[in-house]
Amino acid sequence: SSKLNNDNSDVQEKLREAEMIRLENERLRSELNTHKKEINVLRGERDSLMNTISKLDIELTQAEHQRMVQQQPQQKPKKK
Repeated sequence: SSKLNNDNSDVQEKLREAEMIRLENERLRSELNTHKKEINVLRGERDSLMNTISKLDIELTQAEHQRMVQQQPQQKPKKK
């Protein structure tokens, strides 16, 4: 009977451990999903910033070009 009790308590202990592992896995999976969502949000923000930088770069290039054109001495039409 003592052997049976020991086996039973071993089984109970293993079940407890298995349940703890299951709960920990669940917690980690949930944490992982949260991180994945955060990563997606950050990627979206990064892409948005890259777009803004591209637009600003284009605007700056156009403004510099405009300035260069305006700074060139005006060519006077030559008199014949």
